[in-house]
Amino acid sequence: MPQSDIQRIREEITTALEEEGGWNKPALARLWLLDSLLREVARVYGLGLSEYFGQSYLSFGICV
Repeated sequence: MPQSDIQRIREEITTALEEEGGWNKPALARLWLLDSLLREVARVYGLGLSEYFGQSYLSFGICV
């Protein structure tokens, strides 16, 4: 990912948190670029990470 895109996401987060007063629902609703990034990562890599974490829980006898 280009540094310019990373910087835009950082600016988006900083602006939303400052204008909405911290991590709350309205601030999260304003994070369009971050949402797009996370959706694209999930699309490309799938939800395989949840399976990995699920296996680690099961190895300790914890069911989630």
